[in-house]
Amino acid sequence: MLFTVTSALLHRTPIRFIRAFSGAARVSGPLLLQYPLYGGIIGLLGYVPAGSGQPLQTVLAAALVTGASQSTLPLLTFVGSIVISLFVPSGGGHWAVQGPVAVDSALAIGQHSPAYLGLISMSVAVGEAVANMIQPFWPLPLLAIAKLNVRQVMGFTVVAFLIGSAVFSAALLVAPHVL
Repeated sequence: MLFTVTSALLHRTPIRFIRAFSGAARVSGPLLLQYPLYGGIIGLLGYVPAGSGQPLQTVLAAALVTGASQSTLPLLTFVGSIVISLFVPSGGGHWAVQGPVAVDSALAIGQHSPAYLGLISMSVAVGEAVANMIQPFWPLPLLAIAKLNVRQVMGFTVVAFLIGSAVFSAALLVAPHVL
């Protein structure tokens, strides 16, 4: 992070930094630039504000469970996962951001069983997977090989997003009653 910030400062403007970075790493530059930002988000979630004694992820988990029950927490986690995926479109980075909040939320409502914690974990995973349909990073290598534009496939992926959202929302509302 230190090198990223120093580089950005030496380029004087964000756009000059992004252009220099992208020019140096033609294909992977824009993607590489995102990972320090994910690290910053993860650092903020683990940050303990003065006087609170609790990290931000615990505060967020407590806020999430105020409107959640055992039946609705998997669905709320799924929806949260979709929203987070728009900002952190990386599976590992996504789990690092949302995983602790999701597990803390389940524990906060008294759910300690491995089956329920597994359901919450899968809610994060399927939310991220469904959100990938409207997040155009995953097809970039394939589109480059096929010489296609993102616009040529987005219509199909939006339909997949809508169908996946409906199917998984229904499944996550039923699943807690089956466990």
